[in-house]
Amino acid sequence: RDNTITMTRKSKQPGGHNPLTYAETKRLKSSGYGTQSTRLTSQSMLPFGHCCLSLSQIEGDAVATPSGHIYSRETIVQYLLTKNQELKEQMAEYDRKRLQVENRRAEWEEKQRKKSQQSF
Repeated sequence: RDNTITMTRKSKQPGGHNPLTYAETKRLKSSGYGTQSTRLTSQSMLPFGHCCLSLSQIEGDAVATPSGHIYSRETIVQYLLTKNQELKEQMAEYDRKRLQVENRRAEWEEKQRKKSQQSF
């Protein structure tokens, strides 16, 4: 007796590849999902010449990425300096906590060593 699993044939009907049921599709369409006006409004795009970080008009040196995003060089430098400072603060906090843990562990090991010497 053969115990192999047979695969059903893929539907060749239009829309046969849709992972949603008819009821799910109907409910999503009635809520406005998937319509052009819901996805792309004038609020979803920046006006030309506005920085993607500061969301303000670029007045000075502009930098464009290969994907077409425009940034103000001043804003990028300010962002990088801020992030660098945040990372330094996080690293200092991490080192401080790591030292606390190491000190507690050393104290615990010392107590365990003394306890084992006394019980011996």
